[in-house]
Amino acid sequence: MSRPSAVATYAAQAKRASGGAAAAALLTGGESFQHPEGGAKVDWLTVTFLPEPDEHPGLNCHDQLLTWLGGSVFGEECAGMLGYDHGVRYYIPVNGTPIFIGRCDWGGDFKKGRARLDLSGTGCSKVADWHAVRQWAESLIQPVITRVDLAVDCLQGEFSIEDAVAWYQGGEFNAGGRNPRHSTPGDWLNPHYGRTLEIGRRTNGKMLRAYEKGRQLGDPDSP
Repeated sequence: MSRPSAVATYAAQAKRASGGAAAAALLTGGESFQHPEGGAKVDWLTVTFLPEPDEHPGLNCHDQLLTWLGGSVFGEECAGMLGYDHGVRYYIPVNGTPIFIGRCDWGGDFKKGRARLDLSGTGCSKVADWHAVRQWAESLIQPVITRVDLAVDCLQGEFSIEDAVAWYQGGEFNAGGRNPRHSTPGDWLNPHYGRTLEIGRRTNGKMLRAYEKGRQLGDPDSP
């Protein structure tokens, strides 16, 4: 069996793992199963690169995911997105249900032959060795990180949203001579339900979102 045709078998594997149910993403956005204690974690990662002439990006990324995550990783051929011609969605089986962890897209003149690996928050939470991910990225041809989300949980109140406000007012986010735009979603008039401070915009490439997650989840005494 040739490597390109092997991709078509991944959908059947995922379907068997789910007991016949259609593969579907049960987590969206940056949600993840596990949160490491202390320090920052990678909560989303997107890398684009130029594949080798004889490379099948969907299978290459599948092999890498097997190394990074261990265990079973299944793939399902799908239409390419964001202008790419081809795509594969990746899943891991959890209690017999396929959980979406990311996708690879590649091909097409519009993208000048480049490929893209998009690893979701769930996928990132399952990576055991980020050094291996870095080594892979550095081995690619013309690699570009187009998105990386970093998250820090201050479970003991090490830093508060008031700290983030003070940093902003003190010019700590100053770029080009002025503070970036900000917004204040959430319950600022009655902080019982949690406040959010967003600094910068995704469209400009950098954004900080500080929020009181514990209170948003229903704990009014969360630090």
